[in-house]
Amino acid sequence: GGGGGGGGGGGSSSGSSSSSQSSGSTSELPDFDLIDAVQFLQEQVSEDGSFGSSTLYTDWVAVAYGGAKVKGESKEALIKYLATQKPSELLTDNERRVLALLSLGQNPYSFGGVNYIDLILKDFDNKQFGEPNLVNDDIFAVISLFGAGYTIEDEIIKKDIEFILSEQKTNGSWEGSVDLTASAVQALYPFKDIEEVASAIELSRKYLKTSQKEDGGWGSVYTTSWVLQVEDLLDQEWTQNKKSGENYLALYQQGDGGVLTKKDKKDNRIWATSYAIPGVVGKSWLDIMEKVPKQTSTLVKAERSIDNEVATVVATAPNVNSAKVVRIAEASSSKKTEPVVPVENLKVELEADTSSINGEDLV
Repeated sequence: GGGGGGGGGGGSSSGSSSSSQSSGSTSELPDFDLIDAVQFLQEQVSEDGSFGSSTLYTDWVAVAYGGAKVKGESKEALIKYLATQKPSELLTDNERRVLALLSLGQNPYSFGGVNYIDLILKDFDNKQFGEPNLVNDDIFAVISLFGAGYTIEDEIIKKDIEFILSEQKTNGSWEGSVDLTASAVQALYPFKDIEEVASAIELSRKYLKTSQKEDGGWGSVYTTSWVLQVEDLLDQEWTQNKKSGENYLALYQQGDGGVLTKKDKKDNRIWATSYAIPGVVGKSWLDIMEKVPKQTSTLVKAERSIDNEVATVVATAPNVNSAKVVRIAEASSSKKTEPVVPVENLKVELEADTSSINGEDLV
């Protein structure tokens, strides 16, 4: 797979045609106009606040807005539009949505009545997220969960990082893909103090550096944009023939501020421009996201409707499988016709009968 959470590929014309610039001084190279690019996006907004023919494009505009610190009516309309959208059944769609929401300063735990973090967590199989034969869904899971307050102290993050590291190739890439490798570096970077992670990032740095082409880019405006985000994150300045990735993107920026030619599909121009803005600004997704504190997942609560007194009893009863006792307590609490057992008596009964309780009895 290409770049996860929305893809690293795009229109065919975004490819690697070489620069028409002369090989003279760098002053002759074009500069990317950030203000024009933002204005281009703002002019593409639909009446309902969306961009393009799919929420994919709207999500990536949200990330671009976050990177460029865009404020005003189009941002507010974009937020209102996203609040009307139902979550997807696809993991990568929901990961991209979390990235978009955090870029806009919104809370993915409770946005538009949806807990997007739980939608991501439910696709974890105790080793990795989503499809076992893909790594892009794991990369964007770590990025989105990091923005939602998860750290290396969380077992789910530890295991997924182990999986991501296990998928890295000996040349430093993931799946031989530059854009996927650029996204993987962003996922791993917060955990760079771990020796294995630091080694993986260094290997990726070399791969990305040596993958730069003579025109200063990495094969497409999409891929180049993601590499520029990593370049800044790792405090690097990569050039070929005195041409930078930003010079490469500038070659594809048109007079209206948009990226790609006016013959390209509007969707692709919105997409490419949205990718380019964070790259030119020099901000990784880690920098763009406005992090929120971690919240307890409703998945681990298991719809527990037990009152505090009984929960305390369960916790204080020795040698009892708490989770199973909770199920008993929940079942008994639904029988409204039965008399309520005083908490003190219930505690004594549990303590007295623990020797006879086994797993089979409690299932």
